[in-house]
Amino acid sequence: GLEVESWSNLPTGSGLGTSSILAGCVLAAIGHCIGRPLDESSVVHAVLRVEQLLTTGGGWQDQAGGLLPGAKITRSEARLPLH
Repeated sequence: GLEVESWSNLPTGSGLGTSSILAGCVLAAIGHCIGRPLDESSVVHAVLRVEQLLTTGGGWQDQAGGLLPGAKITRSEARLPLH
């Protein structure tokens, strides 16, 4: 198994996207370690699924801002699964 422990002084629901960014980093690292690296789109969509399964209410687009370089515009419908 794998256990990841993290902490932050930011308040829950701060709106900074930290949980989404952390989830994206962990998922990308796991993919790399098992020899199945994820492309950017796969990481973004996997984080969306994780955040919604955890019922945090976040993750719709937070991870795109922190994980992808440069300026970006993201759009999605508020439903799962996201296609």
